[in-house]
Amino acid sequence: MKIMENNFKLYFSVLLFTPFLFLYHNCAQPLGVSDRGTTTETNPTDATEIDQPPLLITFDLHMDPMSQKDDADTDRKKAYEKWLKDTEWLLDYADQYDVKISFLSGGEWMEYCEEDASACYPVIKRLYESGGIVGSHSHSEYKKGVHDWPSYSEFSSTDSQNEEVWNDNRNQVETVIKGALGLTDPKEISKVNTASMSHVPDTHGTVTALHSMLAEYGYTIKEGGAEQELAAYFGHIPFNIFRPGSCNICEDLSGPVVAIPQSQVIGNSKLHFGIFQDGRAPRKQAELLQALAARKMFALSNRGTKIWSYGWGVHGHELSLNSENRKAIEELIPWIKENLIDKGLAKFVSYIEARDDFLNWEEENQGVSSFNYSKDTVDYTAYPYSELAAKYFRNAEYDRNIQVNDANVFILKSQLKDSSTGVASGSTYDFAFVLADTDTTIDLSSVFGSKEVRLTDLDSDGKTSTFSSKSVIVGTKPAVICLSKDCDSILAMSN
Repeated sequence: MKIMENNFKLYFSVLLFTPFLFLYHNCAQPLGVSDRGTTTETNPTDATEIDQPPLLITFDLHMDPMSQKDDADTDRKKAYEKWLKDTEWLLDYADQYDVKISFLSGGEWMEYCEEDASACYPVIKRLYESGGIVGSHSHSEYKKGVHDWPSYSEFSSTDSQNEEVWNDNRNQVETVIKGALGLTDPKEISKVNTASMSHVPDTHGTVTALHSMLAEYGYTIKEGGAEQELAAYFGHIPFNIFRPGSCNICEDLSGPVVAIPQSQVIGNSKLHFGIFQDGRAPRKQAELLQALAARKMFALSNRGTKIWSYGWGVHGHELSLNSENRKAIEELIPWIKENLIDKGLAKFVSYIEARDDFLNWEEENQGVSSFNYSKDTVDYTAYPYSELAAKYFRNAEYDRNIQVNDANVFILKSQLKDSSTGVASGSTYDFAFVLADTDTTIDLSSVFGSKEVRLTDLDSDGKTSTFSSKSVIVGTKPAVICLSKDCDSILAMSN
């Protein structure tokens, strides 16, 4: 009887604990094993992904004020003619890729356009057909007479002088709109001239007065560019459309205008907003990839949707044949089309389309922040994107991409650059940025050789895993992959 009792207890114990032993056995197994036998962890995510709208890509062309030192009848007129011809080239090129051009101009260029209506008005019409917008752009110049546009001080202009600058430039732009598009209704003209930017009122401090003046004059869009202030802290512009408040990158949910962020002028590399900004194609490609990383991570965060955007501008005088600006355009646009547009990750839009998408989102997400950074220093606790992504992409340039199984793999190079001059120094480090829709295994030995690599998730957890480069297991979280020592060096450059 005692034996039977003991056997029963043993049998009961086996029944009771076998499931737990089975669970322990399976949990103790490695989730992934590299072909070198190193125990590793895979990178899959259990997060529910919320589909995000495609990344909206804008292209701003604007005509700056013309130098009053140049003769109006010769040099300035020739400049106007050249800018007009180069604009036709840009439109022809943009049409090949369905790029929308958002056009704004200063008053004097439009004065020449009015005088040269037979040649200029058809181009204005094409610009309108491309982006639906013919906006106003000014610094601090006002119209004193025929082709006489002197400037007021940008730092000490009075309210009446500011109004003179705004009125003179807007009136000249709208004269051309009436002539080129045949519009007479002020409301219809306002829909076309709905974006603007000016250097007055003083934009070097608080910009509340500027935003109020934009609204007072009926503008709904603040032309992009000032948002590059964020680059001084993190190396990139905001990746979301928002309503700006008391500073260029501060949000005011009840602000009167919409800001559509714009990165450094394409092809230009120089100091701007206190930091050297690289406008060449490889740098913009890196920033676009960082924007896609931010979009993907937000999609996995289960916090709804946002309007994601990236854009750049160019001046009419920078489109010459063989200019760095034109070269950058011809390098960047086809790459975007092939790698982003055709894969459904992004689309080219005008300022107006971007604004309307944001307004629709805003209506459905009342009281929800789109983008805000109100600090005047680097503070990752207030930074709305991934700290790890910011550090990996800070000094990165796109090099090439490869398609491996179901993953999009982009190879970038990182090298320390002087924040004032952009001069590179020290070693260059390669890393791969991976976007995948499903868990998959990829071979990166063509990039890193037959070596062990580190994979880092770019979300807030920043989990790392090690693999043989021949068999890297990736999930749906955006991740970077590099040799461990190179990963450390890249991160150290951004600290």
